[in-house]
Amino acid sequence: MNGYLRILLIILSIWRNGEVKYRWNVDPTDPITILRLISELEGVWNFLDCLDDAEDELQYIAGLKKKYYSLYFKMMREQKNIA
Repeated sequence: MNGYLRILLIILSIWRNGEVKYRWNVDPTDPITILRLISELEGVWNFLDCLDDAEDELQYIAGLKKKYYSLYFKMMREQKNIA
């Protein structure tokens, strides 16, 4: 596993523990925050796509992208229903 992917996984583990808002002044309940995470995942995907023997990592990132795209659209629907 390359260093960039390892850093992303550390950030995701911190995110799950609720420390993101405290450490980086990020609101995990804001859809824009999720969109920023998706942007990073897309960047990792494109970087890994250039490397040989990264199929496992690509599948893992694809799963994360699917999860966070779903979360983003769910949050946007909820936000639209509230407004």
